[in-house]
Amino acid sequence: MDLERMRGSKAYALALDRWASGAVQRRIGLLGDQSLYTQLTGSHPRLFHTLGCEWNRQLSMHFGFGNATTHRCPRRCGLLHANWRPAKCIAHLFQRNPTCERWTTFVEQLTNQSDPNYLRCPHGYPFQGGRDRPPLRPIINYRNGLARFFADCCKGTPMQPEPFG
Repeated sequence: MDLERMRGSKAYALALDRWASGAVQRRIGLLGDQSLYTQLTGSHPRLFHTLGCEWNRQLSMHFGFGNATTHRCPRRCGLLHANWRPAKCIAHLFQRNPTCERWTTFVEQLTNQSDPNYLRCPHGYPFQGGRDRPPLRPIINYRNGLARFFADCCKGTPMQPEPFG
């Protein structure tokens, strides 16, 4: 973002004023500022520069992994965006050790119930389940999504993005 240019833009200031005053008469949405900027790109495309998909890999189940167009990107991952609360532990884990070996181990542990690290992250589970283990099917879906769409978000040679189970 070019903050100086944004601050000096009358079109940007007017657009923000219209949203802040309620004159637009639309709800901003679930993701707050992200939703606002998405709305603004539709009404004021000249105010924004669209980055390639490699700069915003959304580590999220908001939309599931069934729609490949939401998650697939033909270029190697440049930024892993953990905008889904249960996935924040994954981002934290890879901030400390972003190797592809660690990624592969983590993905494999997701469904290996005999592994003592099954579903463990530094700050909790990717799926909340209280003291009981979460159902295995959503975890397999999550593991498949991680392997298919995010295998190249590590340093080194990525794991092969083949689905599991």
